[in-house]
Amino acid sequence: MILCGLALIPSAYAKHKGDDPSASAEPTPVGTVLTVPLSDYGPIVAQNGTRQNQVDLLQVTQMVLGDTNTQLATISIRAQNSTHAAKVCWLPAWSLG
Repeated sequence: MILCGLALIPSAYAKHKGDDPSASAEPTPVGTVLTVPLSDYGPIVAQNGTRQNQVDLLQVTQMVLGDTNTQLATISIRAQNSTHAAKVCWLPAWSLG
């Protein structure tokens, strides 16, 4: 199985203005960003949740590889109750092949 589009970004930031449009936008870290097969999203949430990491689903896309349609999930993994990227991310072993 090909791990489609695995993108590992150690830390990414998003800007939010909040409710006050005149306030300056401060960057907020979104954590470690990965693109994984959508079928692996559930096990990734389960494995990281038990290890105090928070997994957020950012985007779902569809990709065609030959005769196969594949759905990909872009996720963010952060240390739970923190805005910092997780130091260790847990992924299912079958995804790494």
